[in-house]
Amino acid sequence: MFRLYADKFLRQHDGIHHRKHLILVRDREPGPEGLPVEVWAFTKKVDLPGYEATQANVFSHLIGVLGLFDLKVFQRKVGGND
Repeated sequence: MFRLYADKFLRQHDGIHHRKHLILVRDREPGPEGLPVEVWAFTKKVDLPGYEATQANVFSHLIGVLGLFDLKVFQRKVGGND
């Protein structure tokens, strides 16, 4: 369900090209840490600040709704002396 929601969200987002450019939300191969999700979309803004703002908006929203799908973000600690 989350994948379908994310795809629809991207297709309705004002900052994303959704007519002639690829939008893709897909599951990757599951591993010990869970099921990776890959997101492809093209922003309308081509300058770095505009791109970064759109990317931040999209991922803040998608991460914010994960709980509605009973999902959570996982990140493995790498390096350092813990």
